[in-house]
Amino acid sequence: MSYCTLQDMVDRFGESELIQLTDRDGLNEIGTAIVDRAIEDASAVIDGYLASVYPLPLATVPPQLVRINCDVARYYLHANGSMAPESIEKPYDHAIKYLMAIANGTVSMEVATEDAQTGTISQSTPTAIFDTSQTNWP
Repeated sequence: MSYCTLQDMVDRFGESELIQLTDRDGLNEIGTAIVDRAIEDASAVIDGYLASVYPLPLATVPPQLVRINCDVARYYLHANGSMAPESIEKPYDHAIKYLMAIANGTVSMEVATEDAQTGTISQSTPTAIFDTSQTNWP
């Protein structure tokens, strides 16, 4: 499941940048297959982190995942980061740290998940790690 679209990438980074990164044929057009591959690769990374906390696929895409998918895909468009300037590497690093925080439970998202067998949608948040009912606050 992809968490962003080509249009999300254009809206965030501009058509000119995407043409620069993907126009391998010199047609002055976005290489849609190249962008789609980067989006899919970035989505797979996101799923790797989310799968430990949320049942996949998600029925709806939380806005923070759209941004994360775009930032990671943009980084991948720069030859997997080997040529990425700091302005692209920093959002990528932030996205990965955010995904790690989701996976380890320090950040949670309210997400809707869809049961593939029944087609029903339910809201879920990760289970709390700490039991706050037994706290003795001064």
